[in-house]
Amino acid sequence: MSDGELERRIRDILHEVRPNLQMDGNDAHLASCEDGVISIRLEGVGTQSSITYRGLEETVCEKIRENAPFVSKIITHTSDGV
Repeated sequence: MSDGELERRIRDILHEVRPNLQMDGNDAHLASCEDGVISIRLEGVGTQSSITYRGLEETVCEKIRENAPFVSKIITHTSDGV
């Protein structure tokens, strides 16, 4: 799968999960996609503590792994680099 195809697939997955994230004051955006490695920027109240951040991260990563098993690595971070 090309990087462009993978990027479209990941954006579609994030679009599907976004309403549930936003209900809790969170969001997720694709920051980069290259050679099967994707970087996801997590935003919102779920990024304010390590416990809620892990829950937000787990939710997003699980959805990606279920729907795009060909992704080799998922890197998550917040808008402030955490």
